[in-house]
Amino acid sequence: MASQRITIAKFGGASAAAVVSLFREWTDARKIDDPTEWSSDQWPVDVRHKMDTFALALRSNGHKPPVIFFNEYIDLWSAGYFSRYFPTDDGHQLMELYSDRFQLWCYPLPDDSMLKDHLQHSTRLKRIRERNPQEDRWFVINLLEAVFAWDPIVDTAAIVVLREAFGGLVTDEELEESLKDIPAWVALD
Repeated sequence: MASQRITIAKFGGASAAAVVSLFREWTDARKIDDPTEWSSDQWPVDVRHKMDTFALALRSNGHKPPVIFFNEYIDLWSAGYFSRYFPTDDGHQLMELYSDRFQLWCYPLPDDSMLKDHLQHSTRLKRIRERNPQEDRWFVINLLEAVFAWDPIVDTAAIVVLREAFGGLVTDEELEESLKDIPAWVALD
């Protein structure tokens, strides 16, 4: 489990097709074809650099079209197994990549409402509503918002998720302890 920054974005139109093409190119560059093992060293250095450059550019430009949805938040606890919230049936392929800095996913749309239906079904499951940690609910809800963004207007789209782990998880005890003091950057001393 980790502390991590999660970015969820949706591209529309010709840029969505270009993003899907990039992800397919990077998927094909993977040197190992084992769906059970994942690490950044499975991609050539130049490809990992391109992935990092893309991720940073998305984070810098997420406020303007053709990005039609952008959400970024900090998750201080979960393990980052977010691919489980994407449908895996009917041959619609979620592309998963690892760069030096980011874990990246891309999901092309349209998909005959598979992702939307899958996420809406997930929000009704007791394990999501009650048992799973709030971080899982955040992810599902934000991903569903991305799917709905500009849906009646934008036909061709691509959902991109970035995960950037930057530290270990924050325990309940650490959080409770942090609530007792005011950090210098808040107090502006």
